[in-house]
Amino acid sequence: MKPQKVAIITGAGQGIGLEIARKLLNTGSQVILNDKEVGLTDEAVASLLQMGKGRVLGCSGDSSSLEVISEMVELAMHHFGQLDQVVANAGITLFGNFLDYSLEDFNEVMRVNQMGTFFSDAGSCPGNERSGKRWLNFAHFFCYSTSKSSKPRCLCNEQGSD
Repeated sequence: MKPQKVAIITGAGQGIGLEIARKLLNTGSQVILNDKEVGLTDEAVASLLQMGKGRVLGCSGDSSSLEVISEMVELAMHHFGQLDQVVANAGITLFGNFLDYSLEDFNEVMRVNQMGTFFSDAGSCPGNERSGKRWLNFAHFFCYSTSKSSKPRCLCNEQGSD
């Protein structure tokens, strides 16, 4: 029998993250899903458990928090004894004129979208060394490239250019 993989998916209370969790369950994975909102986490877990395809655990909290990331890794190791995949799906955006964004707004987007992605990467999480797996870490490249490439595109969009 093929060994089951274990995945953590952040931002999985709804939308793309929930569909990723559904797909992973259909392919035989066990999943730990995360959403900042407890109600969304609980609803998603209940929905996925109705599929009857595998084990699903929820872990609510801010996916850019090192404590929440550690808690998700600990859940994987405690309940499944391994961690094979991390899908850092959680993200937020701002709407409106970028000239009106406050420093706090900007920092919140960067914290969730970049720090959350970087530190959710299993290669950056405390505890992953117990899994005995090797990890390929693209998070550092993602954070660098998005921090450098997003500004010109946002300015072009704001000013109406293509």
